[in-house]
Amino acid sequence: MSSSPLRQRWLRPRACLVLVGALLATACSGPDAPVVPAGPEAVLDALVQERALPAMARLEGTTAALDDAAHALCEGPDEARLEAARVAWGDAYLAWCAAAPYLFGPADDIAMKRRLGTWPVNEIVLDRVVASDEFAQMRINDDLRGFAAAEYLLFVPEGARAATADRRCVHLADVTGQIAELSADVHRRWTDHYGPAMAAPGTDELTIASADHAMALVFAEGMNLTERMLWQRIGVPSGFFRGDAEPDKLEAVHAGLSRDALAATLESMQMLIAGRDDKPGLAASVAEVDAARAEALVERGERVIRALAPNGDEANEPLADTLRREPARLQSLYKQVEALQDQLSSNAELMELPILTVQDGD
Repeated sequence: MSSSPLRQRWLRPRACLVLVGALLATACSGPDAPVVPAGPEAVLDALVQERALPAMARLEGTTAALDDAAHALCEGPDEARLEAARVAWGDAYLAWCAAAPYLFGPADDIAMKRRLGTWPVNEIVLDRVVASDEFAQMRINDDLRGFAAAEYLLFVPEGARAATADRRCVHLADVTGQIAELSADVHRRWTDHYGPAMAAPGTDELTIASADHAMALVFAEGMNLTERMLWQRIGVPSGFFRGDAEPDKLEAVHAGLSRDALAATLESMQMLIAGRDDKPGLAASVAEVDAARAEALVERGERVIRALAPNGDEANEPLADTLRREPARLQSLYKQVEALQDQLSSNAELMELPILTVQDGD
């Protein structure tokens, strides 16, 4: 696979954080750039209009392109179409990672994170169920579907013929079709009902009763997201819990996009916290109560991203290779994300928000 725009950007020195693709740039900030206080109404309106809806639109568009590319590969297997499908997978997966702070509400209603974001894929079983139709009934299992299964089916085989052999195309088309369908469904729900209810809470008491309720949902998903990152995306691959790094358990390791995937989520989270172009983020609401804590929250988000940024030769190698060479590489990132989670929790308490954290499918 050729280098993606995200992969390439790590090769250039950066004075500021840069969000790529359909994401928008966010300015660097710090102690000399105080957070301007804003009420929850302004924060929620910006969250919906400037962040959640564009993120969901990008997710729908890229997953539809992935589904089209998978079908094109299956209709005419050749190396160019395989490469196009791999690029489309990378675009869609990075859009999924960037949409992570907004995968609540409609996404929770359909258990979207579990159905599309279960990692790792069960490789041994997947190879068996796509070899023939003998075990076709098992293809519905979550650990044989979603982005992980599509990555395995597209990136592991050597060449287009191997990628489309036996019943691989049947399952690939089914998996990418589900990814596109659920992404379009959640975007529609955000656009038609949930987004307007978030931006103007209290107009529909059956959905979101108040601004505090809406803000609580956003903070809760931030804490859920950091917990998932700590356990699944950073903790296990880094060996944080047992001392032995397991690079093969990184997400998107076959595509070589593990670092970019983490960056897409962390930068999207930082945009949610800090805001951009005079559109307030969560920190602006915190600043109404405590300006110093609001600035500390923004600074923590920046420190998280700096902890992931490649050092020296890391920019020229996949994150998995970095971990094999330097097993403790992600441990500082773990600590920074953990500190961010703690700050989200303490600021929610400061604002007296009615927080209830749940994980997808609970």
